[in-house]
Formats: sequence, structure tokens, C-alpha cells
Amino acid sequence: MSVAVNNDLAVRVDALRTVPAERRARVLVTYSGLEGARAVAGELHFAGLPAHAEVLFAVPGNMIPLPAALRLRGAFPVSWYMRSEALPGIGLVGDEAIAKATEWGADLLIVGSQGSSNVEPPYFACISANVAANARCPVRIARPRASAPGAAPRLLVGVDGSADADEAVRELAGRKWPIGTAVRIVSVRERLGDVGDSARALQAMSRAADTLGFAGLEVSTETRYGAPAGELVAAAEGWNASCLVVGARGLGSTAYEGGQGSGLGSVCDWLARRAPISIEVVRS
Repeated sequence: MSVAVNNDLAVRVDALRTVPAERRARVLVTYSGLEGARAVAGELHFAGLPAHAEVLFAVPGNMIPLPAALRLRGAFPVSWYMRSEALPGIGLVGDEAIAKATEWGADLLIVGSQGSSNVEPPYFACISANVAANARCPVRIARPRASAPGAAPRLLVGVDGSADADEAVRELAGRKWPIGTAVRIVSVRERLGDVGDSARALQAMSRAADTLGFAGLEVSTETRYGAPAGELVAAAEGWNASCLVVGARGLGSTAYEGGQGSGLGSVCDWLARRAPISIEVVRS
């Protein structure tokens, strides 16, 4: 049984009174320790959320109340309705967060990336890839960023013509991005000279550019050759992207390709575990 907990992220009644009749965007954020807390909180500003959003911090019961470092009342729009809720504390944090996101109907799930051997308790280290593999909604894995405050997001999206990559493009196009948000569409081919691959890649990039450009985003494209995971990371770092957006499974992926029982393809699974910047995983 979940227990609602009031703290400085608590209910903003005045904001609720002004929310339009339509359903607010719902974002569930997992909290698993101070190491990733600031990265997770910062990611909210780069996720394309509308003016009226409901943000729920799902917190392991033994970590309630949230530490002062995450109670940033003045750091978020006053029109966001923000609250925290204790998870049941029966199973693993990632599994409970997925269940809560499904039950609540979350539109986006943001998790911290805990790659350090100093994480306590240790099982927090593996929740991000597990959540990305099994959640029904898009999952953003937050990693510390060096972006200047107020900077517009720079999103790099990998496309390959797969259903999940196409859905990632549509997901980005449907959000509310600040003026100046830029998107770079990247297609990675593993070998030169394959006419079929080249045609599919060009068609996928063209569709993505049309969709994102129509949504008002600044769009550029890039074609790279090599191992997809490594090339996507190199492109993101070279372009100073704030987030790398990918489909859960690319062309030719199977439900088990990324690992034992994984719902991710091998490229996405590698990025979820090892990419040095924030990534968002979308499935169709």
C-alpha cells in the first residue's frame, strides 16, 4: 500500500485551480539516493514538459522524507503540480516504479543513472536499464549534465526506419519545447555500399526531419558509419547534445537481444547502461 507523504515538493493548490480541464502530462520520477538526485531533477527542465504537468517523485519508503537537496521549491514552474509518494518497499525499486507508472498512466518515467560502486544500497545500480527495458511509457535515464542554466535543449535522435525509432520521433514532436530547441537526426550505417540500407536510412531521416520541422524544432541531419552505439555517443558528444533519444529496438532486434529477458535491442541496452549522457528510450 502506497503512502502519500507531504514535504517541500508538496501539493501546489493554487496551481491546480488554474489547470485547464484537459489531462495534465504525468511524469513519474524515481529517487534512489543523492548521487543522482540533482541529475534527475535537472532533467525535468530538458524533457519538453508542458506548462501544466503533474510530477510524482516515487521514493523508497526508507528514504522518506526527501533530503533538503531535492526540495527545490523555486526551481520548477509554479504551474507544475509536484508531490512525492512512498513505494511499497516489498520488491526492487525499479519493478515498483514500473508498476506505479503503469497504474498511474505516466506519460514519461525519469530514472537516475547509478553507475558508481559507492551506491547504497547496491541494487540501485541496475534499476535504470531494467526500467527502460520493461516500462510501457518512454523512459529517460538522467545523467549529470554541464549545460548552462536556461539553455535550450539539444536533442540527438537515432533513426533507422524501425517502428520504435519512428515512435521516438513522434514522441519528440508531440511535446512542448522552448524556442531554440534543436534536434539532430542521426542515421548510422554499419557498412558502406549497401543500396537498400542507404535508401531506408534516407527515407527515415526525411520522414523524421519533416515531422520534427513541422513541430517547430530546429532540425539538422547527419549520416555516420560504424558501430551504432559508439557512433551515436560520438555524435551526441561532438554536437554537445543534452539527451540522446532512441527507439527501444532497432531493425532486426528481438525482444531478448539486449540481454536475458531484455525488452531492449542490443544498441539501446548498451546505451542504457553505458552512455555518458542522458538518454531517452521510446517504444512503439
